[in-house]
Amino acid sequence: MAKKGSKKKIIELFLQNVGLEIPRERIHEAAGVMEWARRVRELAQEGWEIETTPKGYILRSDEKREVDAVRINISAKVRYRILKRDNSLCRRCGKTVDDGVKLVVDHIIPVEWGGQTEEGNLWTLCEECNLGKKDHESDVDAAAMKKIMALSAAKDRLREYFRHKPNETITREEVQIVSGISEYARRIRELRNDERMDITVANARGDYIFRPANDAE
Repeated sequence: MAKKGSKKKIIELFLQNVGLEIPRERIHEAAGVMEWARRVRELAQEGWEIETTPKGYILRSDEKREVDAVRINISAKVRYRILKRDNSLCRRCGKTVDDGVKLVVDHIIPVEWGGQTEEGNLWTLCEECNLGKKDHESDVDAAAMKKIMALSAAKDRLREYFRHKPNETITREEVQIVSGISEYARRIRELRNDERMDITVANARGDYIFRPANDAE
């Protein structure tokens, strides 16, 4: 009931401000829940034309579109196999149920980005890491990501992803998910050397940042 109520509050706020940018803080306040970003993502999945902006979101139309994508539920049998494969630990932080966390099985590449519900695209996460991943995904244009992820070569996907997020810190996890390969660092070097893309290490964690050539800075 709480999820339904918060989602209803968010869409009511959007419908009162069609075409106007609504800051994230205002949506959070209206929803009254910590998982407000997930509710926004669910509304977009349902067909509401919600655009992500640097400061918040814009509902472009007061009419919900027909959606043809179908999310396939992850069966209990598949969940068990993924948990066993991942040794029942979070693939991001390494925590287990012994650390007091709840483990979930989720898509590596989101369904909205073209990801499939198949074992190669599923992993084990703790609830905290999963929420962080969902919040990040809700801030990225799903339609643009679907086009990026449809590119066949890892280097092409990385190139377009960096161009899609200029001057933003891009985590190693994002890079690995988008590239789909373990040798993503080599592809980044190729983009630097062959295409002169200004991609640098952003911090001690080894995250990246791309600065376009025409950037004022």
